[in-house]
Amino acid sequence: MKMEEQMLLTDQEVANIFGVSRTTIWNWTRDNSDFPSPRKFGGATRWLVKDVYDYIDKAGRDDG
Repeated sequence: MKMEEQMLLTDQEVANIFGVSRTTIWNWTRDNSDFPSPRKFGGATRWLVKDVYDYIDKAGRDDG
C-alpha cells in the first residue's frame, strides 16, 4: 500500500469530504454496512484515506 493510501483522517476530516456533520459520519458508520469502518490507532479512531475514496468511487459507479 502506498504511503498516501495509509494516511489517516479524523471524523471531522471525513465529514468535510462529504459535506456533512461529524454526527452524520458516525450515523453512517453505524447504519450503513457499506460505509468504511474506522480503525483504532493508539486510542484514536481514524479512517484510512484509501477506504474513504474507494467508497466514494464505488458509490459513484453504483449511481451511474
